[in-house]
Amino acid sequence: NADILIRGGSSFPMKLGRGGGEVSTNTRIGYNALENNSSGSQNTSVGYESLLANSSGAANTAFGNRVLRANSVGNNNVAFGRDVLLSCTDGSQNVGVGNNSLASVTSGNNNVCIGHYAGFGATGSGNVIIGPADDENSTNSTYAPPSAGGSRQLVIGSGTNAWIRGDNNFDITIPNDLNVNG
Repeated sequence: NADILIRGGSSFPMKLGRGGGEVSTNTRIGYNALENNSSGSQNTSVGYESLLANSSGAANTAFGNRVLRANSVGNNNVAFGRDVLLSCTDGSQNVGVGNNSLASVTSGNNNVCIGHYAGFGATGSGNVIIGPADDENSTNSTYAPPSAGGSRQLVIGSGTNAWIRGDNNFDITIPNDLNVNG
C-alpha cells in the first residue's frame, strides 16, 4: 500500500506508483516524479523529476527528464523529451515533443511544438512551431515565433530558415520561392 522505491538507499531513489496524494488514477515512474501532487488526477509521469511540482494539475502526460517539472495547476498537457515544458506552471493544453521544446513557456495555453528546441523561447498561446532549432538559439527559425510572447503564430522551418510563417491575423508568409505543380 505504498509506492515502490528502487535503490531506496541511494540519494536519488526511483519511485514507482501513484505519487504524492496517492491519487488512484495517477502513474509515476522515476525520481521525484509526481512527488508533490496533492489532488491532481489522471496524470502519467515517467522520468527524473517529471511533474515534480504538480499539485492539482490533471490529465497531464509527461515522459522524459524534468518534463513539466514546474507544472503545478496546468491541465491536459502532453510532453515528450528532455526538459519539455520545463518552466510551465499553469499553462494548459500544450503539446511539446522534442528536447527542450516549449521550455520557456510558463502560462501559455494551446501551443503545439514539435522538434528539437522547437518553441524554446515561445511564451504566448496558440502557437504552432514545427522543425528543429539545430543551433539551440535564437538564430534558428523554430526557436521562437517572430513575437516570442505573441499568440496564434505559425513557424515551419529547420535550422536558420523557415518555409512558412503565419501571424495572429492568420496571414501566411512564404519567405522563399513557391512552386505549384499541377
